Amino acid sequence: MHLSNRGEILVGLRRFGDARDSFRRGLAIQERELGTEHADLGYALIGIGNSYMIEGHAAEAVPFLERALRVRERGERELSRVAEARFRAGPRAVGRAGRPLARHLAGHRRRETYAQLRIHSGEAEVRAWLHQHGA
Repeated sequence: MHLSNRGEILVGLRRFGDARDSFRRGLAIQERELGTEHADLGYALIGIGNSYMIEGHAAEAVPFLERALRVRERGERELSRVAEARFRAGPRAVGRAGRPLARHLAGHRRRETYAQLRIHSGEAEVRAWLHQHGA
């Protein structure tokens, strides 16, 4: 988690290449210690994907965000983390090429996280995206 935190700081400083290096080092350690399909890999995978998205490189982001979604759907017990992966893999990445899937994932995140868990952080972002894309 420490290298992922460092990656987040570097993204905030707009040092995207350095951030991805940090996320990748953390990912390699986690894969070695936890296995290649552990839900905790989602932190680093989302970090890499988000850094590409912020730079405007959706095509590079998609594989990382889709993998984050896959590992979190298979092994994450905390629904808000699964929902986050669905939202990141949906509107932020897949949305550019496959809007129906993106709308489905964003709507699923909204229902799952906000209705079931009563978590409101990020709800405005999801609502705005859904409204903007006709969902």
